[in-house]
Amino acid sequence: MQYLFLISVLSILALSNYYVGQRGQQFLFLWSNPRSLMIYWGILVFLASAYILGRILEGRVPSLVSSFFFGLGSYWLAFLFYLVLFLWGMDLLRLTVGKTAFFQQSPLALGFIMPRLAVIAVLALVVFGTWNAWNTAVVHYNIHVPNQTTNLKEINIVMVSDLHLGTFINNWRLPPLVEHINRLKPDIVFLPGDVIDVRLDALEEEQLAAYLRRIESPYGVYAVLGNHEYLSGTAEDIQAFHQKAGVKLLQDSWVEIPGGFYIVGRDEYSRKRWLNSPRRELEEVMHDIDHHLPIILLDHQPVNLYESLAAGVDLQVSGHSHRGQLKPLNLITAAIFEIDHGHLVKEDLQIIVSSGYGVWGPPIRIGSQSEIVSINLQFTPFE
Repeated sequence: MQYLFLISVLSILALSNYYVGQRGQQFLFLWSNPRSLMIYWGILVFLASAYILGRILEGRVPSLVSSFFFGLGSYWLAFLFYLVLFLWGMDLLRLTVGKTAFFQQSPLALGFIMPRLAVIAVLALVVFGTWNAWNTAVVHYNIHVPNQTTNLKEINIVMVSDLHLGTFINNWRLPPLVEHINRLKPDIVFLPGDVIDVRLDALEEEQLAAYLRRIESPYGVYAVLGNHEYLSGTAEDIQAFHQKAGVKLLQDSWVEIPGGFYIVGRDEYSRKRWLNSPRRELEEVMHDIDHHLPIILLDHQPVNLYESLAAGVDLQVSGHSHRGQLKPLNLITAAIFEIDHGHLVKEDLQIIVSSGYGVWGPPIRIGSQSEIVSINLQFTPFE
């Protein structure tokens, strides 16, 4: 199944690059010049393979080299994605209204002017999306959950999902995040998955664990695994990285904040795909929990919400979706998840899903925002 998915993705990428290449060849009028054609397709193949090459080279060559290929390939993926959408729109226009009087009187409109306008529009989107990805917003939520025995009245939670530490979120992007978290004066900090995006040796090279250790939080920093952690290294190495960073990693386990509340951390939903063994059932994980105290659940993907509701969870925090990251992919995440961003009240369960701080693939956000989530959680007594 895993290999079938990989083959499908690579096939779609190959076909998209070929489609763009063919259309570009037509627009640039390269048919009669073999040398120009060779250079043109050579550049396209290089761009199309740069992302994969960057991933392959990670940890095998100096990080500057692998980051160059990865960065170039990432930007090309975004450029390719929007260029395909624009070219499809042009082809649809050609089929539907291409023979109308306007286009017959202006034959250059479809063949010369519009393709170039499409390239300019895509370049503008990529520039805007890059700027937007690095401008982080703080999103505030005020949440009330019932309690019976906790001595606390409220806590200030800061939640940052999907850091994707690696090529783009590195030792120049992580320190400002840590400073921003500390300015919010959190009582506790949650990192619900995809903290890591690349091989762990790349993170060691930039000493990113030391920056995470600077987070100031009286009750500590807690994290769970995301799907990208399973791509980054062995379970022992990942656990060691979190320990070095001063982060308590919960894997289908829980901790009690004395006199206050429980924190439950689930293993990644897609664990079975990587380890051939599923994560534990939530009811089993929470078997020995005292349900008189408030329960906060960290789960990377906002899936199976009915399970959290049935288990008596009061607040669940998740990420993973990036809110699509590149519009209109948000339509897909909205269709997959009951909630792909924001705050949802589901009977006695409340769910907050973040669009995340980092990026996956292109360092670009269009229709979504890099965010830090601040939650004022108030414990209200039963009436």
